[in-house]
Amino acid sequence: MKEKKKIKMPSSFAIIIGIIILVAILSWILPGGAYDYVDPTASKLQPIAGTFHITQSNPQGLGAIILAPVNGFMDSVDIILYTLVIGGFLAVVMKTGAIDAGIGHTIRKLKGREKLLIPILMCIFSFAGAAFGIEEETLPFFPVLIPVLLAAGYDTLVGLSVIKMGAALGVMGSIANPFAVAIASRFAGISIGDGILVRIVLLAIYIPAGIIFTMNYAEKVRKDPTKSLVYNQAEENKKFFFKGCRL
Repeated sequence: MKEKKKIKMPSSFAIIIGIIILVAILSWILPGGAYDYVDPTASKLQPIAGTFHITQSNPQGLGAIILAPVNGFMDSVDIILYTLVIGGFLAVVMKTGAIDAGIGHTIRKLKGREKLLIPILMCIFSFAGAAFGIEEETLPFFPVLIPVLLAAGYDTLVGLSVIKMGAALGVMGSIANPFAVAIASRFAGISIGDGILVRIVLLAIYIPAGIIFTMNYAEKVRKDPTKSLVYNQAEENKKFFFKGCRL
Protein backbone atom coordinates (compact mmCIF):
# COMPACT_ATOMS: atom_id res chain seq x y z
CA MET A 1 0.00 0.00 0.00
CA LYS A 2 1.16 3.48 -0.79
CA GLU A 3 1.72 5.69 2.19
CA LYS A 4 -0.58 8.66 2.37
CA LYS A 5 1.20 11.94 1.95
CA LYS A 6 1.05 14.00 5.10
CA ILE A 7 -0.09 17.58 4.77
CA LYS A 8 2.72 19.81 5.98
CA MET A 9 2.22 23.29 7.35
CA PRO A 10 3.84 25.82 5.00
CA SER A 11 6.71 27.89 6.36
CA SER A 12 6.21 31.41 7.73
CA PHE A 13 7.79 32.88 4.59
CA ALA A 14 5.40 30.95 2.34
CA ILE A 15 2.39 32.18 4.35
CA ILE A 16 3.59 35.81 4.19
CA ILE A 17 4.23 35.61 0.43
CA GLY A 18 0.80 34.03 -0.07
CA ILE A 19 -0.87 36.87 1.88
CA ILE A 20 1.00 39.48 -0.18
CA ILE A 21 -0.13 37.87 -3.44
CA LEU A 22 -3.72 37.56 -2.17
CA VAL A 23 -3.81 41.24 -1.17
CA ALA A 24 -2.39 42.24 -4.57
CA ILE A 25 -5.14 40.25 -6.32
CA LEU A 26 -7.82 41.82 -4.10
CA SER A 27 -6.51 45.27 -5.02
CA TRP A 28 -7.85 44.60 -8.56
CA ILE A 29 -11.25 43.53 -7.22
CA LEU A 30 -12.08 45.70 -4.21
CA PRO A 31 -12.49 49.47 -4.28
CA GLY A 32 -9.96 51.68 -2.52
CA GLY A 33 -10.55 53.56 0.69
CA ALA A 34 -8.95 56.36 2.69
CA TYR A 35 -9.29 58.53 5.79
CA ASP A 36 -9.04 62.27 6.15
CA TYR A 37 -5.99 63.25 8.18
CA VAL A 38 -5.44 65.86 10.88
CA ASP A 39 -2.37 67.12 8.99
CA PRO A 40 -1.97 65.60 5.51
CA THR A 41 1.59 67.00 5.29
CA ALA A 42 2.85 65.46 8.56
CA SER A 43 5.52 62.74 8.52
CA LYS A 44 3.22 60.54 10.61
CA LEU A 45 -0.35 60.78 9.39
CA GLN A 46 -3.04 60.82 12.06
CA PRO A 47 -6.43 59.73 10.69
CA ILE A 48 -9.67 61.34 11.79
CA ALA A 49 -12.16 58.82 13.16
CA GLY A 50 -15.34 58.37 11.11
CA THR A 51 -13.93 59.90 7.91
CA PHE A 52 -13.32 56.69 5.98
CA HIS A 53 -14.58 56.94 2.40
CA ILE A 54 -14.37 54.98 -0.83
CA THR A 55 -11.74 56.09 -3.35
CA GLN A 56 -10.47 54.87 -6.68
CA SER A 57 -8.70 51.53 -6.42
CA ASN A 58 -4.95 51.25 -6.83
CA PRO A 59 -4.23 47.82 -8.39
CA GLN A 60 -0.84 46.33 -7.47
CA GLY A 61 1.29 44.45 -10.00
CA LEU A 62 4.25 42.07 -9.93
CA GLY A 63 6.72 44.83 -9.07
CA ALA A 64 4.72 45.84 -6.00
CA ILE A 65 4.58 42.23 -4.86
CA ILE A 66 8.36 41.87 -5.13
CA LEU A 67 9.05 45.16 -3.33
CA ALA A 68 6.40 44.69 -0.64
CA PRO A 69 8.71 42.89 1.87
CA VAL A 70 11.46 45.50 1.38
CA ASN A 71 9.08 48.46 1.72
CA GLY A 72 7.40 46.88 4.75
CA PHE A 73 10.75 46.33 6.43
CA MET A 74 11.85 49.92 5.80
CA ASP A 75 8.56 51.33 7.11
CA SER A 76 8.86 49.41 10.40
CA VAL A 77 12.61 48.88 10.70
CA ASP A 78 12.74 50.22 14.28
CA ILE A 79 10.15 47.76 15.58
CA ILE A 80 11.56 44.86 13.56
CA LEU A 81 15.09 45.39 14.88
CA TYR A 82 13.82 45.82 18.43
CA THR A 83 11.84 42.59 18.17
CA LEU A 84 14.81 40.74 16.67
CA VAL A 85 17.11 41.90 19.47
CA ILE A 86 14.67 41.00 22.27
CA GLY A 87 13.71 37.74 20.54
CA GLY A 88 17.37 36.84 20.11
CA PHE A 89 18.09 37.63 23.75
CA LEU A 90 15.17 35.47 24.88
CA ALA A 91 16.27 32.62 22.58
CA VAL A 92 19.82 32.72 23.98
CA VAL A 93 18.57 32.74 27.59
CA MET A 94 16.24 29.80 26.93
CA LYS A 95 18.90 27.88 24.97
CA THR A 96 21.57 28.26 27.64
CA GLY A 97 19.14 27.06 30.29
CA ALA A 98 19.70 30.14 32.46
CA ILE A 99 16.02 30.39 33.43
CA ASP A 100 15.83 26.63 34.10
CA ALA A 101 18.93 26.86 36.30
CA GLY A 102 17.55 29.83 38.23
CA ILE A 103 14.21 28.14 38.86
CA GLY A 104 15.95 24.88 39.79
CA HIS A 105 18.11 26.73 42.29
CA THR A 106 15.04 28.41 43.78
CA ILE A 107 13.28 25.04 44.14
CA ARG A 108 16.27 23.51 45.93
CA LYS A 109 16.62 26.47 48.28
CA LEU A 110 12.94 26.34 49.22
CA LYS A 111 12.75 22.59 49.72
CA GLY A 112 10.30 22.02 52.55
CA ARG A 113 8.87 25.50 52.11
CA GLU A 114 7.19 24.92 48.74
CA LYS A 115 4.39 27.31 49.65
CA LEU A 116 6.84 30.19 49.06
CA LEU A 117 7.39 28.93 45.51
CA ILE A 118 3.98 30.22 44.49
CA PRO A 119 4.58 33.98 45.03
CA ILE A 120 8.28 33.84 44.05
CA LEU A 121 7.76 31.97 40.79
CA MET A 122 4.67 33.97 39.85
CA CYS A 123 6.69 37.17 40.29
CA ILE A 124 9.48 35.73 38.11
CA PHE A 125 7.11 34.74 35.32
CA SER A 126 5.20 38.02 35.62
CA PHE A 127 8.41 40.03 35.24
CA ALA A 128 9.39 37.97 32.19
CA GLY A 129 5.94 38.50 30.70
CA ALA A 130 5.99 42.24 31.33
CA ALA A 131 9.54 42.76 30.06
CA PHE A 132 9.92 40.23 27.23
CA GLY A 133 6.40 39.03 26.45
CA ILE A 134 7.23 35.47 27.52
CA GLU A 135 4.10 33.30 27.56
CA GLU A 136 4.21 30.46 25.03
CA GLU A 137 7.85 30.00 26.03
CA THR A 138 6.71 28.89 29.50
CA LEU A 139 5.57 25.47 28.23
CA PRO A 140 8.92 23.73 28.99
CA PHE A 141 8.51 24.63 32.67
CA PHE A 142 5.34 22.57 33.07
CA PRO A 143 7.11 19.19 33.49
CA VAL A 144 9.64 20.85 35.82
CA LEU A 145 7.40 22.73 38.26
CA ILE A 146 4.12 20.80 38.31
CA PRO A 147 5.68 17.62 39.82
CA VAL A 148 7.25 19.75 42.60
CA LEU A 149 3.91 21.35 43.44
CA LEU A 150 2.11 17.98 43.25
CA ALA A 151 4.63 16.53 45.70
CA ALA A 152 3.94 19.47 48.03
CA GLY A 153 0.25 18.51 48.17
CA TYR A 154 -1.17 20.81 45.50
CA ASP A 155 -2.82 19.93 42.18
CA THR A 156 -1.99 20.54 38.54
CA LEU A 157 -4.14 23.68 38.42
CA VAL A 158 -1.85 25.30 40.97
CA GLY A 159 1.15 24.60 38.73
CA LEU A 160 -0.75 25.85 35.71
CA SER A 161 -1.73 29.02 37.55
CA VAL A 162 1.80 29.70 38.82
CA ILE A 163 3.32 29.41 35.36
CA LYS A 164 0.65 30.48 32.90
CA MET A 165 -1.26 32.98 35.00
CA GLY A 166 1.98 34.47 36.25
CA ALA A 167 3.22 35.12 32.71
CA ALA A 168 -0.20 36.28 31.51
CA LEU A 169 -0.50 38.84 34.30
CA GLY A 170 2.83 40.31 33.26
CA VAL A 171 1.82 40.42 29.60
CA MET A 172 -1.44 42.18 30.51
CA GLY A 173 0.52 45.06 32.02
CA SER A 174 3.49 44.87 29.66
CA ILE A 175 6.21 47.44 30.19
CA ALA A 176 8.53 46.73 27.26
CA ASN A 177 6.89 43.75 25.54
CA PRO A 178 8.14 43.91 21.93
CA PHE A 179 5.32 41.70 20.67
CA ALA A 180 2.49 43.88 21.96
CA VAL A 181 3.43 47.25 23.41
CA ALA A 182 6.18 48.13 20.94
CA ILE A 183 4.18 47.18 17.85
CA ALA A 184 0.98 48.82 19.13
CA SER A 185 2.88 52.00 20.05
CA ARG A 186 4.45 52.11 16.61
CA PHE A 187 1.09 51.96 14.84
CA ALA A 188 -0.46 54.43 17.27
CA GLY A 189 2.39 56.86 16.57
CA ILE A 190 3.37 57.17 20.23
CA SER A 191 6.44 56.32 22.30
CA ILE A 192 6.69 52.94 24.02
CA GLY A 193 7.06 54.88 27.27
CA ASP A 194 3.66 56.58 26.94
CA GLY A 195 1.30 55.25 29.59
CA ILE A 196 4.03 53.27 31.37
CA LEU A 197 2.91 54.57 34.78
CA VAL A 198 -0.59 53.25 34.14
CA ARG A 199 0.83 49.85 33.18
CA ILE A 200 2.99 49.76 36.32
CA VAL A 201 -0.09 50.51 38.45
CA LEU A 202 -1.98 47.72 36.66
CA LEU A 203 0.90 45.30 37.36
CA ALA A 204 0.85 46.35 41.02
CA ILE A 205 -2.83 45.31 41.09
CA TYR A 206 -2.79 42.25 38.82
CA ILE A 207 0.21 40.41 40.28
CA PRO A 208 -0.75 40.53 44.00
CA ALA A 209 -4.36 39.66 43.10
CA GLY A 210 -3.19 36.65 41.06
CA ILE A 211 -0.84 35.49 43.81
CA ILE A 212 -3.49 35.80 46.53
CA PHE A 213 -6.05 33.94 44.41
CA THR A 214 -3.60 31.12 43.61
CA MET A 215 -2.33 30.79 47.18
CA ASN A 216 -5.87 30.66 48.61
CA TYR A 217 -6.84 27.90 46.17
CA ALA A 218 -3.56 26.04 46.77
CA GLU A 219 -3.97 26.09 50.54
CA LYS A 220 -7.57 24.88 50.21
CA VAL A 221 -6.42 21.95 48.08
CA ARG A 222 -3.50 21.11 50.40
CA LYS A 223 -5.82 20.93 53.43
CA ASP A 224 -8.55 19.00 51.61
CA PRO A 225 -7.56 17.38 48.26
CA THR A 226 -11.22 16.73 47.49
CA LYS A 227 -11.66 20.48 47.03
CA SER A 228 -9.46 20.33 43.93
CA LEU A 229 -11.28 21.15 40.70
CA VAL A 230 -9.40 18.26 39.05
CA TYR A 231 -9.68 15.80 41.96
CA ASN A 232 -11.15 13.09 39.71
CA GLN A 233 -7.97 13.19 37.62
CA ALA A 234 -5.54 13.46 40.53
CA GLU A 235 -4.03 9.96 40.30
CA GLU A 236 -3.79 10.09 36.52
CA ASN A 237 -2.07 13.47 36.67
CA LYS A 238 0.43 12.28 39.29
CA LYS A 239 1.37 9.25 37.22
CA PHE A 240 1.84 11.40 34.13
CA PHE A 241 3.92 14.16 35.70
CA PHE A 242 6.00 12.07 38.08
CA LYS A 243 6.91 9.81 35.17
CA GLY A 244 8.11 12.80 33.12
CA CYS A 245 9.70 14.68 36.03
CA ARG A 246 13.02 16.19 34.99
CA LEU A 247 14.22 17.20 38.47
